[in-house]
Amino acid sequence: MKTTTKTLIAGHFGLIMLLCAGTAAADGWQLDAHGQVRVRGIVDSSRGDLKDSGVFEREYLTQRARARLDLKSASSKAWFRMTLQDARIWGEETSPLNDKTANGLDVQEAFAVLPLVDGLTLKVGRQEIIFDNHRLMGNVGWLQRAQSFDAAKVTFKRDALRVDAFWTQVSERDSGDNEGSVPAGRGGDIGLLGLRAHYTLAKTTPTEGKKVKELMGASLVYLMRKNDATQELRHTAGGIFNGKFGGLKTTLEAYMQAGDLGTKSISSQLAAVNVGYGLGGAIK
Repeated sequence: MKTTTKTLIAGHFGLIMLLCAGTAAADGWQLDAHGQVRVRGIVDSSRGDLKDSGVFEREYLTQRARARLDLKSASSKAWFRMTLQDARIWGEETSPLNDKTANGLDVQEAFAVLPLVDGLTLKVGRQEIIFDNHRLMGNVGWLQRAQSFDAAKVTFKRDALRVDAFWTQVSERDSGDNEGSVPAGRGGDIGLLGLRAHYTLAKTTPTEGKKVKELMGASLVYLMRKNDATQELRHTAGGIFNGKFGGLKTTLEAYMQAGDLGTKSISSQLAAVNVGYGLGGAIK
C-alpha cells in the first residue's frame, strides 16, 4: 500500500481535530469552525496605462476558499486559530487529474493568544495585523490571497485605551533549520516593528442585542522597517481621528516618513480627509 505525503498531512490534521474536540468536551474548551468560498469574475482589457500598445483581453474566474478553526478556553482568555486558504484561478492547473501541486494552498493564520497579566495579552504566530483603516497596516482583504505576517504582538487594554506593539520578520536571509525551507543566501533580512496607541473618545450606549460601537476615536502610529539588502531604515509616524456626529462621518489622518535607503534620504508626507453623510434608512 502506497502512502503519500498529502495523505499523512490529512491524517494528522484529522487527528488534531479529534484531539481538539475531545479536549473541548473534557476540559471546557470550545471549538468553532468557519468556512468561506469567494468566487470572483475578472474582465481585464490591460489598459491600465491608457496606451494602445500590447492590448489584450482576458476573462477568468478566481476563487478563495478558507477553512478556519478557533479553539478557545472557557476558563481563561487563551485561544488558538488555524486558517487554511486556497486561492486559485479556475483551470490554472495543467490537468485536473494529474496536476495536484496546489500552488495557491497556504496557511493564512496560525497563532496562539496567551494572557500575560491583567489587560495584557501576547499573540504569536502567523497573523493578520490591522491598524485603523488599513492605510499603513492591513490584511489587504480585497485580494484573494490577502496578507498575513509571521509576528509576535503584545496588546494592552485598559478602559478606553488600547496599545499594540508588534515585530515581524518579513523576509529571512538564512535557513534556520536543516530542512532548507528557506533558501540560503537570499537577498537580506527584512524586519518590521510597529506601535499603535488608540483611545476611544466616545461610544454607543450598551443595548441588549446590539454591539457597542465607537463614535469617536484617535490613534497614534509608528512603524520602522529595516532591509539589510538595500540598506533601508524607514520610519513612519502619524495619527488618525475618526468621528461620527449624527449622520456625519469624518476621518482625518496625517503621516510623515523619514530615513535612509542606501545613499539616499527618505522624506515624504501624506494627509487625507474623508467626510460622509448617512441619509438614513436603506440609502447611504
